[in-house]
Amino acid sequence: MKKHILHIPYSKRSVCNDVHGIHCVHNTFRTRNTSRIHNLFIWCGIGLLWLCTACTEQDEFSAAILQPLTFIIDEPLPFQEMTAGSGNTAAQPSGRDDSHARPHTRIADSGETVSWENNDKIYLAAAITVSTSTTYAYSTATYNGSTKKWSALTPPISAPAGANVNVEAIYAKGTLSGNTMTLADNSIIMKASTKNIKVTAPAEPINLTFLSTQVRVEVAGMDNGITPTSSLANIPQSIDIQPAKGSFSITTASKTDFISDNGVYYVFPGEINLATSNHKVIALTNTRVNSSYFLDMSGRGGHVRPDGDIHVGDYYYSDGTWSDGGYRLLTDGTCLQENVPPLVGKTCIGIVFAVGHSDYDTSNYRNTGIRQDKCQAYVIALKDAGAECRWGVPGPVVGCSVSNNGSYPEKDWSGYLYTKKIDDYATANGSGLDPENFDGYPATYYAKIAYETQVAAPATSSGWFLPAIGQLYEIWQQKDLLHNIIPSHRRYWSSSEDSANTSLSVLVLDVAATPVSQRISSLNKHDRYSDPNGTYSWAILAF
Repeated sequence: MKKHILHIPYSKRSVCNDVHGIHCVHNTFRTRNTSRIHNLFIWCGIGLLWLCTACTEQDEFSAAILQPLTFIIDEPLPFQEMTAGSGNTAAQPSGRDDSHARPHTRIADSGETVSWENNDKIYLAAAITVSTSTTYAYSTATYNGSTKKWSALTPPISAPAGANVNVEAIYAKGTLSGNTMTLADNSIIMKASTKNIKVTAPAEPINLTFLSTQVRVEVAGMDNGITPTSSLANIPQSIDIQPAKGSFSITTASKTDFISDNGVYYVFPGEINLATSNHKVIALTNTRVNSSYFLDMSGRGGHVRPDGDIHVGDYYYSDGTWSDGGYRLLTDGTCLQENVPPLVGKTCIGIVFAVGHSDYDTSNYRNTGIRQDKCQAYVIALKDAGAECRWGVPGPVVGCSVSNNGSYPEKDWSGYLYTKKIDDYATANGSGLDPENFDGYPATYYAKIAYETQVAAPATSSGWFLPAIGQLYEIWQQKDLLHNIIPSHRRYWSSSEDSANTSLSVLVLDVAATPVSQRISSLNKHDRYSDPNGTYSWAILAF
């Protein structure tokens, strides 16, 4: 592997065409005045001149096929704003005139938009491959703020026509020691890259578009005695500006208490934590490059999270999308629901009651609209599925239970699988699901079919199904975060047969039962009127 500047200044003058060298040889033998020798040297001179002509042509050919590489450097891509403001405010722009703004080192940053400044400098590495041999070349370019143009590469980089070129460039500011740059405090780092460029004669300009490798965090609201109590993120430390294999790597270190005041901070993607004295907590995970978060730390305590993250209480819409439902987590572990309305212009059809595929859900969602084995979250419909009803036929065991599910309902989560089993059983042993007959399994009919006619499930979901007892139990556990959709008096069928008596009994959730330990109970499959309020179905879906 070669590691040097790939620019060979091919000379048009060769040692072969130095006529003075030939002339010198002639002078050495002039005094001999021997005709034969004289003639021999004349013919030798002619031969040497012919050789020199050949050498010069080859040298000029080599120089002709070596193409200087040039680059077109665009304005950097803007940061992508990723989060809304606190409470029930809508997404807010990040470009704020903040008197407490913390100074930062880099190109001009006006909110999410960035632009080049005078004397900004980029470092460029090119991997140039000819046949099976790869050479690495390094150079720099500097931005002129007056002309708004970039300088030519220093030193220039050239490559033979036909070569394959991979280019990576990086922008950063700091202190150089050899090839290592120790980054300036709060410095932005941006990268651009392009691959598999085939060098032509003449070479076409290569486009480079830069975007930040970092997360932009703008902190506001720390006024009137509000101070940071803790913060944690990975902070870039150094860069090798002439990387061995042409690809820049950034050395980072985990740093605590890096946020001291309102302002803009640039950190490495990953986990970002911030807590303030008013009990407000930010716990961002899986943040990505070139993203921007505006974090308003004023007001009441709560949990701030990026758009796209799913939380209990989020609104779920008819188009399969979701939005913030107001879930907040205080530093003392308390959960609360702020008054955040659904998005205008969308139709809310349910509320998220659990996030992440449950370890106890043995359903496979591959053949649903989810198109993969596991789901992201579970959603409860906004209302129950219809009239009070029976569950199904007493006697037959459909196979919808796990061991000891009456005592440990949280371990029985396979509602989608159970609904499919009940549907298949009703079809194989009768006329399919229907609302009136025992063998039509009415509870499943109302959740799967009747509710779908009222509210269509998104094509990207599992479709509506009758929840297992563990899913009903979780809904009850999270009822305070579900926007008051759970009534105070009603009983609901699950799709779970009671493992203590699978042929005759099904587990139900009774939201009004006392003591609380009796809210999960067993009911005969054919039962309908044992309680004045009856027993109902409530549909859920996964996505």
